[in-house]
Amino acid sequence: MIRIRMGMTQEQLAEVMCIPKSTISAYENDKVDIKGSVLVELSEHLYTTPNYLLGIEDYKASFTLNALALLKKVDDIKMQTAVLAMLKSWLEA
Repeated sequence: MIRIRMGMTQEQLAEVMCIPKSTISAYENDKVDIKGSVLVELSEHLYTTPNYLLGIEDYKASFTLNALALLKKVDDIKMQTAVLAMLKSWLEA
């Protein structure tokens, strides 16, 4: 589960979404259907896509799409260079 992989508790996720912890628990245990708008918000807080949360795409595809979306927001050339250098160093470690 992506929330757990991120080291996030149900309480933390509930707090950032301004909903009760019991609602997060109900979502995770398939006791409540999630509205589309909530699914989108949930995916944003978990840095993934709604399709990943629905089981339509795998984690690697979700990660790649989100990484690309975030990288496209970096306009400053110095920041772009720093981000690429950091990624390269992580991959070579």
